Amino acid sequence: MNERLILMIKQLFRDLGSRQRPGVRRTSGAFERVMAFAKLQRTGALQNALALMMIATVVMAARPALAQWEPLPPLPEPNGGFACGHHGSLIVLVGGTNWAGGKKNWLNHIRHFDSMTKTWKPEFDARLPGGPSAYAAACQVNENRLTLVGGTDGKESQAKLMIIDSIKTSEGSAIKDLGDAVVLSAGGDVSGRTLIVGGTSDAA
Repeated sequence: MNERLILMIKQLFRDLGSRQRPGVRRTSGAFERVMAFAKLQRTGALQNALALMMIATVVMAARPALAQWEPLPPLPEPNGGFACGHHGSLIVLVGGTNWAGGKKNWLNHIRHFDSMTKTWKPEFDARLPGGPSAYAAACQVNENRLTLVGGTDGKESQAKLMIIDSIKTSEGSAIKDLGDAVVLSAGGDVSGRTLIVGGTSDAA
């Protein structure tokens, strides 16, 4: 707690302590409180609650500004069902779907958003070599490696595991056949092992 905050709180207590409770002045000059004891107790409790509320307000006002929500550039195109990870400070979006003219499109773009400059980096755009992909499980392996498991290309569910590990081009390559197709699953990396949970072989 800094010195300025301590001084402000002390002043609050002085202000509260200087307030007189209602009473009557006798002919003798004495000031007599006429409140019942229980009422005095309630008044004291109220003042204590008021003091705590004022202190909390001062504390919140004295705190340094926290992160605020702010508008960011929109996606390069409408997208849903994409896989998401990161390459260092770059947020990576892989594949996904959107609708245009009443038609559902299956995307094979890889997009990058720079979280430092808060801009999209079209110079890093790439395409998935295996074609469109959506609804795959995304597993962040390390700072610069994203693994995609399963998904669908809009025609059939996928039975492949793909790794994306090039920061500049995000070239992807299928590295293993899963044996069983899976889509709409969840996944993650645990101690170097890729774990996949749930999903279905047919999302129709």
